[in-house]
Amino acid sequence: MSELAQQNAQNSRQCASTTKAINETKTTPEFEIGQEVYKVKDVLGDAEDHKTAPKFEGPYIIVNSAPPQCI
Repeated sequence: MSELAQQNAQNSRQCASTTKAINETKTTPEFEIGQEVYKVKDVLGDAEDHKTAPKFEGPYIIVNSAPPQCI
């Protein structure tokens, strides 16, 4: 039983290091004032079919920009 626990712990550490490496390459998108953007719909309504429903909402227009530290 402890062998299984050790193996699970090792697998968990490997996954954590892989996730950390992937996240380090991610960048936050920068938007300019006046730019049109679309928002991904996270949850579909009850009446919407997941195959034919639109996947995005918008377009929205960027009217204000916050400093990156505030996000």
